[in-house]
Amino acid sequence: MRLNADGDMRVTVLAKRDPPRVQIHAGPLRFTATEAEAVTLATQLADAVAELRAARVYRNDNTTAPKENR
Repeated sequence: MRLNADGDMRVTVLAKRDPPRVQIHAGPLRFTATEAEAVTLATQLADAVAELRAARVYRNDNTTAPKENR
């Protein structure tokens, strides 16, 4: 399943105090998360970026290595 939005869509994140929640505004959509949910989402996003970066480094290392070492 895929839902793609306009690349120019504005995304903002706000901390709400009463009750304590994190609001994520993405275009016309609004997501509200508890502190724990927001931390889980942030961790998953950071992990995904780290995975992409590691794959890119691995790919770059393998493309510059001699063929017999690939």
